[in-house]
Amino acid sequence: MGVCLLAGGLAIWGAGHSQLPAMLIALLLGACSGPLRRNPLLAPGLILTVRSLTRCGVALLGLQISLGTVLQLGGGSLFFLVGATAATIGLTILAAPLFGQRRDFGLLIGGATAVCGASAALAISALLPPSGRLNRHLSFTIMVVTLLSTIAMVAYPAGLLALGFSDERAGFVLGASIHDVAQVVGAGYAMSDTAGETAVVVKLFRVMLLFPLVFVLAHLNRRSGGTGSKPRLPLFILVFLMGVLLNSMGAIPVPLVDATTLISQLMLTASVFAVCVLTPFLEVRRVGPAPAALSALATLLILCFAVAASVFLPTFR
Repeated sequence: MGVCLLAGGLAIWGAGHSQLPAMLIALLLGACSGPLRRNPLLAPGLILTVRSLTRCGVALLGLQISLGTVLQLGGGSLFFLVGATAATIGLTILAAPLFGQRRDFGLLIGGATAVCGASAALAISALLPPSGRLNRHLSFTIMVVTLLSTIAMVAYPAGLLALGFSDERAGFVLGASIHDVAQVVGAGYAMSDTAGETAVVVKLFRVMLLFPLVFVLAHLNRRSGGTGSKPRLPLFILVFLMGVLLNSMGAIPVPLVDATTLISQLMLTASVFAVCVLTPFLEVRRVGPAPAALSALATLLILCFAVAASVFLPTFR
């Protein structure tokens, strides 16, 4: 676990001294460190990192979200974001067999695209039965979503400027369509402070949707297990929700929020590194072009929803 945290720290440091996102650097470091999974001293810690640090990192994301800030978007915008998230995940799950993939892979891609990128993929994977196939799918999802999000960070602002979008409207589109938080920040503030602030608020609401998504998945998981008992929400999502409530009440000092934001990022980048070390990337390469096409379709869907909302919602007229 210490090795993974060190790699996560290197990825964050590298992101601060380059144009590459930390998740992508962690992915590349993990892909180059495959022999570590054959080390009997390190392998158990790699598995523990994926299972434990993932949950802890997602739980701490709640401290970054304030209900008061999110509610400033207005009812119409929030209703659209919920609908767009559900539609993107649902359509991706339904389309997965058309691309020769299982529906759980469609769930990973759809959740990562519609909610918060690699963080959502890690949270969803924590509810699925562990297997080598899940590790391959998770690694591929993180890789392709991070790549598409980075492309979007560069391409979307230029496209929105060419189309003559106002700063507020452009910020809404960026926050509603780009997968990872870091790329949303980069794209928004590259346009203007107004676009950046709007994009971040919209994106944080999408991150907050991780709570109902995981609750629904936990419920379906319990039903499919045939136990008949009431569904239990995973502890890390309860902590996530508690963080949202505490931050909304102003009970958390700003320096502590900043510190937990960094700790959360460190845990999640360490988890991405561990997942990639545990995954034979030659097998990931054999996944083929169809899953990449499914990922691109999901990205296009959420972008179309975001542009349509920014045009038709009264808030942005």
